[in-house]
Amino acid sequence: MAANYRANDETFASNTDSNGVQTPIVHVDAVISDVTLSPTNLAIEAGNLATIVATKLAITPGTCIPVTFGAAHVESVAAVNASIIELSATAPCHFMINDTPVATANCTYLPANVVVRYACTSTNKVSVIQHTTGGGSLYITPGV
Repeated sequence: MAANYRANDETFASNTDSNGVQTPIVHVDAVISDVTLSPTNLAIEAGNLATIVATKLAITPGTCIPVTFGAAHVESVAAVNASIIELSATAPCHFMINDTPVATANCTYLPANVVVRYACTSTNKVSVIQHTTGGGSLYITPGV
């Protein structure tokens, strides 16, 4: 249920869940003052950001598991044995991550030549099926 409330002379929208807890929908105002950006400061901040991004987004790649796919779903032979995997494909496809996956055209779509990361469990496998005709290869890289 939506409701409105006021704070600092502004009206905010909120939702009330089944337990009666109100959660603000979204309202963010931020004021930044007294910030001096010199080329040196900007370069330092950019370097810090690059380090943070590299640290948080990097995985140590394990052994890549290639899976050739076509009109019928195919699953990886072995479990991924990781908590995160990278997927990329040579052609558009649909995939499912599960202990006993069966990919269909209604599963998650993966465009060609795009790298995505997904959380998983060590016992999960990946099933894949082509999006259109022609088939392709899916490359599953577990993070170790």
